Amino acid sequence: RYGSHQCPKTAENFRCLCTGERGTGLTSRLPLHYKGAKFHRVIGGFMAQGGDFELGDGRGGESIYGGKFNDEAGGLAIKHTLRGQLSMANSGKDTNGSQFFVLFKPATHLNGRHVVFGEMVEGWATLDAIEGVKTQSDDKPIATITVSRCGQLERRVIGMKRVMRKKSEKKAKSSSSSEESSTESSPSSSSSPVRKKKKKPTKDKKSESQKAAKKDKDKKNSKKAKGDSKKDKAKRKDKDKDKEGKNAIKEEEEEVDDVGPPADKNRQEKEVKRSREERGAKAEKQTAKAKKSKKE
Repeated sequence: RYGSHQCPKTAENFRCLCTGERGTGLTSRLPLHYKGAKFHRVIGGFMAQGGDFELGDGRGGESIYGGKFNDEAGGLAIKHTLRGQLSMANSGKDTNGSQFFVLFKPATHLNGRHVVFGEMVEGWATLDAIEGVKTQSDDKPIATITVSRCGQLERRVIGMKRVMRKKSEKKAKSSSSSEESSTESSPSSSSSPVRKKKKKPTKDKKSESQKAAKKDKDKKNSKKAKGDSKKDKAKRKDKDKDKEGKNAIKEEEEEVDDVGPPADKNRQEKEVKRSREERGAKAEKQTAKAKKSKKE
């Protein structure tokens, strides 16, 4: 996709190793070809590394330029952000040979350290299968993963595949967005209807304070009314007692008046005086008693 523009030397190395058109290597004396090469290192959630056609364990390999070649600035500037990106494996700066790796997920910690030269166009099921292979403790896959065939597709075919891929991606996006909008507008028949939540009326702070003040006022009035009724009862009780005392005095006077004429006038006067004193004493007692009960 971008290798031939930003890192042409790296892209050409990979292309020739796929076709095998350069013959044998200067140092390895082996065919400069990925066919039969193994993916010797697989780390799930990170990457799969291969391209060592010489030893098959990550210690060998050779570029088409003979031995190693330098990093290209354009390839170092490309970020490791996509699943399926192709990047050169190395043992340090300017040590590119034939080994490469394919990303399973973004790996930003590799940015500026490895030359990114391309990305996958198709074959995602194969990449998923490679990522799912069980490995040993040294990340070596238990099952052998080998490049059985490799070569170069015509530019026209690659362009067509890229166009088809973009179209399918657009179609998938548009269909997913239309599904989301349809589900939002009309719920499916299997789903139960969602009840709309009733909006709670916003309470006016002023009205709340007025209500509280009115409540306090009513409470005070009720307490006052209770206090007044108690006082009225006490007054009524005192009046009743005074009335009873007066009635008793009146009855005694009537009783004295009803008594027959005395033997002499002095005796009659004494009787009247004594009865008056008794009535006065009785009235005083009742008044004192009434005052005492009123204080209590």
